[in-house]
Amino acid sequence: KVGFNKMHSVQLHAFPKSEDSLKVCIRVLKSLKNNFNNLKIGLSNVEIYEVKDFLNHFAMPIFIQLHGNILEQRLINEFRNEYKEDISFVINRVLCRGLLTNPKRFLSDPKSRFSTSERVKNSLSKEKKDFINFIYRFAKKNGSSVERIALAWFKTLDCKIYPILGARTNRQLNSSLQILNSISRDDIEIANYVSKKALEIENLEVNKYPYFALEL
Repeated sequence: KVGFNKMHSVQLHAFPKSEDSLKVCIRVLKSLKNNFNNLKIGLSNVEIYEVKDFLNHFAMPIFIQLHGNILEQRLINEFRNEYKEDISFVINRVLCRGLLTNPKRFLSDPKSRFSTSERVKNSLSKEKKDFINFIYRFAKKNGSSVERIALAWFKTLDCKIYPILGARTNRQLNSSLQILNSISRDDIEIANYVSKKALEIENLEVNKYPYFALEL
């Protein structure tokens, strides 16, 4: 029971792994739908097969929230191929917690996740660091920036995408918004090139994301 009579939406963050827990989860959501006729349901941190299971019980969710960026493309590409006409996608980890904003600062800042988390540090293999350095050099050579390339990449996708910028300061937010509002065709071509390069590298293969890639 809930102590109110109106609810607009609810987001299910990850499906329970055990069968019993999943049954309880589905039962709770059905109960909420019965009590709130116009309730909207969103999903986050899910795989394709989990969404298909969800659709055995409910209508299409209003959105799906995913981890994704120009490096971590697997989930976005899988969902685009399956549901791009039906669902809006909310994307977080757009800039990899700062790695795609300023790689050098991310790797040297004592307060960054790279410096404070062994898990993050261990996930950034030599191949991944080399590729980040490639993006940095390529961006500089073409009068761009890593952040501009990372944000332009979302303009290359043929579906409804709403990136979460994840800025920690007004300055960061304004910078990202300024980039988003000034992305050109050249920026998109550069992002396409870098994206394809990412998928050519063995340790950045699309089928390895997100579990064996950037644990940020």
